[in-house]
Amino acid sequence: MQASERPRVEGQLDTVLAHRQLAVPYVELQSLAEIVDSDAKACPSPCYKHPYFEGNAVEPIIRRFIDLPVEIDNDSRASILGEEAFGVLSGLTAGRDNVVMVTLGTGIGVAARVNGTLLRGARHTGGLLSGHITVDINGPRCICGNIGCAEALASGYALANYLPTRTWFAESTLAGESTPTFRMLTDAVRHGDPHARAGLGEMCDAWTALFVSLIHAFGPAHLALSGGFLRSADLFLDEIEESVRDRLWDPNLMPEIHVADEPELSGVRGCEVLVRRAMN
Repeated sequence: MQASERPRVEGQLDTVLAHRQLAVPYVELQSLAEIVDSDAKACPSPCYKHPYFEGNAVEPIIRRFIDLPVEIDNDSRASILGEEAFGVLSGLTAGRDNVVMVTLGTGIGVAARVNGTLLRGARHTGGLLSGHITVDINGPRCICGNIGCAEALASGYALANYLPTRTWFAESTLAGESTPTFRMLTDAVRHGDPHARAGLGEMCDAWTALFVSLIHAFGPAHLALSGGFLRSADLFLDEIEESVRDRLWDPNLMPEIHVADEPELSGVRGCEVLVRRAMN
């Protein structure tokens, strides 16, 4: 694809490059859905989605293809940075030092800022694996090895395998689909399929349990939601918010919930933050 054909993140990168007088035809940005050591620019843990990065320094691999400096981070951490700089979290004053970001899409990603610090932990996993909190002890085994993770029950990759096992599936309008997707599910809900509505309700139960655990664990003032599933937030967010509040230790612990205005761009916006930091 030619540089002129590549989509641009609204605003920002072209202005930065021009200001620095960098003759770069385009910038390839990538945040990784893996455990990332951003200082070593490496992926030290098992890499399920990018196995060629596992145990390796990422920068030299990428620079085989583009001769540019490389900055990397996990996609959920990039998403929180992006929304803080350019998105729904950018205008916050009170409570901005305590934020949890959850991305709902192919997987479930989480990042947490606590008392102003973006959590990383001793093994670079701080907050990131929270999508693998067990929400159903009788649920399916997740690719991570755990049982009944939120991600195993209510993420994009899980739908094709998990939905057809549910008792309601054979009676739904999705019954003929060999690989059901979240878009198919929400379309069926919008067309009045009560069985699809029940399926979405099961996903909402998993998300509710996850959000309650995240609020109890991190004590955020703000909960930001991003990822492709949020394009259909009108079908489930109000229900989840009410359920979460009812299940908290104290309803006053309920954070303010924000939905990204461009859910698919949160991580790319965060990549820009990494670029700006590296250039300054």
